[in-house]
Amino acid sequence: MWIQRGIGDVEYSQLHLFSITIFTILYISTILVYSQCLEDQRSLLLQLKNSLKFNPTISHRLLKGVTCDQAGHVTGLNLNSEFISDGIDQPSNLLSLQFLESLNLANNSSRNLYLDGIIISTQGSEWCQAISFSLPNLRVLSISNCYLSSPIDSSLLKLQSLFEILLGSNNLSVVVPEFFVIFHKFDSLSLSRSNLYGPFPKKIFHVPTLQTLDLSDNIKLQGSLLELPDSISNLRNLSRINLSHCNFSGTIPNSVTNLSQLVYLDLSSNNFTGTILSIQMSKNLTYIDLFHNALIGPVPSTHFNGLSNLGNIHLAYNSFGGSTPSSMFSFPSLQKIQLFDNQFGGQVAGFLNGSLSPLNTLDLSSNKLKGLISTYFFDFGRLNILLLSFNNFSGTIQLEWIQSLQNLTRLYLSYNSLSINASGSNSALSSFPQLGMLRLVSCKLQKFPPLMDQSRIFHLDLSDDN
Repeated sequence: MWIQRGIGDVEYSQLHLFSITIFTILYISTILVYSQCLEDQRSLLLQLKNSLKFNPTISHRLLKGVTCDQAGHVTGLNLNSEFISDGIDQPSNLLSLQFLESLNLANNSSRNLYLDGIIISTQGSEWCQAISFSLPNLRVLSISNCYLSSPIDSSLLKLQSLFEILLGSNNLSVVVPEFFVIFHKFDSLSLSRSNLYGPFPKKIFHVPTLQTLDLSDNIKLQGSLLELPDSISNLRNLSRINLSHCNFSGTIPNSVTNLSQLVYLDLSSNNFTGTILSIQMSKNLTYIDLFHNALIGPVPSTHFNGLSNLGNIHLAYNSFGGSTPSSMFSFPSLQKIQLFDNQFGGQVAGFLNGSLSPLNTLDLSSNKLKGLISTYFFDFGRLNILLLSFNNFSGTIQLEWIQSLQNLTRLYLSYNSLSINASGSNSALSSFPQLGMLRLVSCKLQKFPPLMDQSRIFHLDLSDDN
């Protein structure tokens, strides 16, 4: 199995070839003992040694299998039958050995294998067969961002102790294998950014131990989730689902509402239709992202009852309508609310205890909201981003209101029916927040705002203010 070091993982003056042989012993033409390696190379070897776990009842000879070139650089490691009981927990230790050309891990009982960021170039199913043959007791298989471009072979079925399968950021170009369901112990499956295509095998949701499922950024992965089995609600450990940037369609299945342990749900950038489902059963939910789908209808506040841990809600770029769900503004942990590019209308209800809220991002732009602008938008003292453009808010905003948001970096109020009163004295506005972006297009400014001390501003639009 040939592996090339990733350019972005460690910065070196030159890019060196790097190979790993899992189950064969390579012929080494130049063999020097460990003592003849350079001092920095010996230090790196000791770091690698410390990252491995050995059978404590058996003596090991890691430094006996070292191969160096004439310049003293480590070029080979033979760890065959070294009784390694746990895998390489820190792949950066391997990457630091920039001249390494071969590594033999055969005949060990290693349980965790982390090779993330190392570029693997193989043909066919060689990498699967090599790992399955050499490390039959493997529990964690993590080879993300390794430029794999070959299929996932059924030889992996020999690894019946697998708990985690992390193959993201590769170019697998395959249909998701159905044989994954045979791994009856695994709890994490990550195949993000792997050029998967075709329908996703729904039988994977029958694996009772499943905790994390990440299929994100596979735009050719498609199908409807409507036929997900009712048994998905029995997945008591399922806590993270990321299906973002795929091509799934149809309605979001009702069975999702029963996932009581759900912490993270990202279904953004798909083609889901229908209405939003209640998620109040997921009391531990911290993140929900439904951005850029074709969802419609109201968003009832009752759908979010009791979600005291919710920190991020992203419903933008859909066709939701009705009133904005007022209850979400009072969630004690909520930091980001993004509802832009929808059809929300009417007035926005007042917020209670905004000064105590951790909210740092509020984006209600490009909706049909109306009514007098109120000070409650400016009560969230931790706001970094406040975007209200392209609505029908009316009334007058005093610059002193903006002054109270000392953490504010981006403010968009354009294209409403607003007026900005900038008549306050410059001394009174001396502590105006240091904005980076300010858009007050068509806000009836009668006086240029006090921006002379705005050293961080890089985008300013005050056009059509007359």
